[in-house]
Amino acid sequence: GDEYAGIALPELAFQGDRNVVAALRLNLDSAADIKVEFGLTDVTTDNGAVNSKSGNSFNAADAAVWIIDTSDSGNWEGMCVNSTSAQTKISPGIAPTASTFETLVVAVREDDSTNNEAAVRFVRLNADGNMTYDSGWNAEYISSDVALVPWFFVQERSGTDKGIRVDFLDVRGRRVA
Repeated sequence: GDEYAGIALPELAFQGDRNVVAALRLNLDSAADIKVEFGLTDVTTDNGAVNSKSGNSFNAADAAVWIIDTSDSGNWEGMCVNSTSAQTKISPGIAPTASTFETLVVAVREDDSTNNEAAVRFVRLNADGNMTYDSGWNAEYISSDVALVPWFFVQERSGTDKGIRVDFLDVRGRRVA
C-alpha cells in the first residue's frame, strides 16, 4: 500500500522569471485509488510535492502542480505553494477518464519582479488536443527566483499496482530572466 515513485529531470534548471512551461500527456489505466502530481517543484526528494490535497498542505516550499488524489476527490486540481505559503486551489471539476490520454500544462511567468513573485497558469487538453480548461494567470502563486525542476509523481492508494502511460514530457524555459 501507498507505494510511490517520483520522476524529475536531473537539475533544478528552471525558474518562474524565465517563463517555464511544462506539459505532460498521460493515460491512467484506472482513475481510482491513486495520487498523481505533475508540474514544477523545488526539490526532487519529497514524498510528493503535496502533502495533503484536502488540507492544502505541502512537502515542497515552492511548487505548482496538477494533482489528483482519490483519497480527497477524483478531480484534477491545480495546487501551488509560494515560499511555504499555500495558495488557493484551482478546482476546474475535471476527472480523468480511464485509458484515455490527456495533456496537462503548467506555465509560470514573472508578475512582480520587486517581490520575486510569479503567476501560474493551468491548462488541460483532451485526447484530441483540444483545450478543455484554462485557469488564466493566477498572480503571485509561486516564487519567481527559486530553482525548479519538472516533476511527475505517482502513488497508489489501495495496494493494487496502477498502469500509467506517458506519451511525452515537454519542458521549456529561457536561460536568463
